[in-house]
Amino acid sequence: MKKICLFLLTGAFCGTVAAQIKTTTVSVKPTIERVLTSYAYQYSDIKGERLGSDPGTVQFTSSLQTPGSVENKVIGYTGKRQTYWVWESKLLVTEDFDELKRKYKAIYTDINGGLIKTTARRFVATGPYESPSEEQRLWSNQFRINESQAPHSNIIIDLVAENIGFEWVIWLRVYDKERDADMRPTDREE
Repeated sequence: MKKICLFLLTGAFCGTVAAQIKTTTVSVKPTIERVLTSYAYQYSDIKGERLGSDPGTVQFTSSLQTPGSVENKVIGYTGKRQTYWVWESKLLVTEDFDELKRKYKAIYTDINGGLIKTTARRFVATGPYESPSEEQRLWSNQFRINESQAPHSNIIIDLVAENIGFEWVIWLRVYDKERDADMRPTDREE
């Protein structure tokens, strides 16, 4: 009888520890899926309270929050032909570079090559990994939606880490990258 009780207690303890470990690593994919669904509507269904604007820019809080994030926003940038929208989540602020590297790699692994489902389609986001280093103040891993799955898509999922002051920050951004040819300055009229 003692052995059975000990076995059951050990199993319950291991199950509790496994559940705690699993809950500390939260996937960002469900949030990205909702952002990509909202992308078609210029994020109108996830725009929260207006935060203000600067010349050429307007900012809103995001009603869609990434679990464990510090801050989430929807930002509009006025371009030559239209307003370009960015959904942005500040995922981590830390002074510990090792913590930054672990979290950054975990988020990258969660996104890279994984199936991302929206209400209309299923996508795979891929991008090569660039490892953070303390010598760099800014680096980014950009994920693109597979061209065969979303023809002519310019959607970028951007995982960014940067050093601001004495803190390291991880950002997750989803936006429509204008084609390089469209970003070139127009020829001046003579």
